[in-house]
Amino acid sequence: MRYTFIMIDLHIHTKYSDGQYEVSELIDKMRKVGIKTFAFTDHDIIDGCIEFDKIKHLHTDFNFIAGVELDAIYNDLEIHILGYGFDVDNKELNSLVCDA
Repeated sequence: MRYTFIMIDLHIHTKYSDGQYEVSELIDKMRKVGIKTFAFTDHDIIDGCIEFDKIKHLHTDFNFIAGVELDAIYNDLEIHILGYGFDVDNKELNSLVCDA
């Protein structure tokens, strides 16, 4: 029996929040290690998703999923809620999480 392994990462932070790398650097790193499906999930900001959305036509070898990690308080505990698959051009979402 043969298995096919697919590399994905659905929890990547860019320099827009607490990540170490620019979007372009992350694209290069993912290509080198063979990640084909990914999501940027910066804390309370979607600017990395917006940046990639503008250049995704140059990177058709990737499957990109827009993501965000929202910080919240529940019963006096800080929790992180991951959201995926939204429209990066959504005006209501942008008014809440963009640096504009």
